[in-house]
Amino acid sequence: MLGKKVIVGSSIFALSKFTQRLIGLVSTLILARLLTPEDFGLVAICAIFIAFTTELSQSGNEEYIIQKQELKDSDLHTAWTFSFILRVVFFFLILIMAPTISDYFDKPELQLALSILSLTLIISGLQNPGLILLRRNINYKPIFWLNFSTKFLSFLFVITYAYFERTFWAIIFGDIVRATIASIGSYLVTKNKVGLSLVNIKEQWVYVKWLIPKSLLGFTRSQIDKVILSATLSIEDLGKYHLARSLVDLPGNNFLVPITEPLLAAFAKFKTNKVKLNFNFQVSHLMLSIITFPIVGLFYFFPSSIVTAILGDKWLEIVPCLPILSFLLVSWAGGRLIQIYCLALGKTRFIFFYNAFSFVVTLVVLLTLELRSLYDFSLAYVSVGLVLYFILINLIAKRHEIKKFKLLSLSIPPFMAVIIAGLCTQVIIPEKLPVALTLILSCVVFSLIYLAIIYMVFYFFCRTQLEHSYVRGLILSTFKKKRIEIPDIKQSKYGAK
Repeated sequence: MLGKKVIVGSSIFALSKFTQRLIGLVSTLILARLLTPEDFGLVAICAIFIAFTTELSQSGNEEYIIQKQELKDSDLHTAWTFSFILRVVFFFLILIMAPTISDYFDKPELQLALSILSLTLIISGLQNPGLILLRRNINYKPIFWLNFSTKFLSFLFVITYAYFERTFWAIIFGDIVRATIASIGSYLVTKNKVGLSLVNIKEQWVYVKWLIPKSLLGFTRSQIDKVILSATLSIEDLGKYHLARSLVDLPGNNFLVPITEPLLAAFAKFKTNKVKLNFNFQVSHLMLSIITFPIVGLFYFFPSSIVTAILGDKWLEIVPCLPILSFLLVSWAGGRLIQIYCLALGKTRFIFFYNAFSFVVTLVVLLTLELRSLYDFSLAYVSVGLVLYFILINLIAKRHEIKKFKLLSLSIPPFMAVIIAGLCTQVIIPEKLPVALTLILSCVVFSLIYLAIIYMVFYFFCRTQLEHSYVRGLILSTFKKKRIEIPDIKQSKYGAK
């Protein structure tokens, strides 16, 4: 079962991500006032290429180590060596492509920016692979301190540089500083030996051979909106869209990634027991719904306050896009949970073909429609993502005997709670307050109403539902030293049809 160790590990990882993103939020708030939309557009272009090659260079290696039941030193050394070789290849590939990319966008400064930023591939590749072992053992405390130190020190550098120079180079050099501190720090938090080896490359390749093209398609699909937008609209529009996406991604990375991070290790323990595995999937779906929906609700009900308080008046053009883009969190969180479920079962081939299908559909839709504004573009992109997510749910439910109507029933209470909390908050909070105070009060009141409704649902309406009882037991066992008994799963109720 999803035990106390997973909850504690998720909490520490959540705290780590929260502090990182909180620093990132402050950084974004300051940079939005120091830099221009064109600066953010240039950074977005660089980030797409670097993040793409980084994703490919580490595809499947960490998942392979985490899900492997009997691990040897040679497995870890092979994974590290294979990843580093890929990073070196992509480093030189970016150097070769930089002039062409610069000419395409007619921005000469892009060539040097991409060349310098590509150094992060090499620097990050030198991190101690012992960090993977910490994640495998759900030991996130050392990782928390490493991530916090890295983010805080790089934040100080970026803000200081941007304040005096007012240029996007602050972000470029800040990434170099961040990668350097992270690599050096990895050898301080874990003493694992680093070794060059390709002894087990054949065995690892069997596992990752579908994950590399899957990552290629998955990442390209996740960034295809920015790529197409950069080709159809201006660099300034790309900068505005990039910042809007960044705002939406902040809470997603703070809360949703930490929750799902330990699930691969947890699911892998029950991959031979379909009943327990599917029950854990349903519990995880419930937990994600409880956290994801209120985040979407805040963006949907209070976009103007969020943009004005955080970014300033010059970014008001992205206000209509924010409520729409927030629904990306629903498809992203649900899709991530399903893919982790498939990874635990070793269904990497299925993940690849789904990503191929979703990429083609997204590309065709975005290229076919005439999208002349940021609002139209956001609406089209999010709509396609939600439709593809519902297709994925149906495929998984049919293949692995998961009851999709059960998943729907688990999602309804938090969804209704968000609507009630949002409408009530809009009535309660006065309109003439200062923007920052309005945002703070709205978040507090919204959260209190939402939590009160969820509490009542858990304790008065869903006491007989096993998933709700299980989640309640996990929460109580996290805060209480005594053991909380979790209801047993009955084969007749949760087994195969």
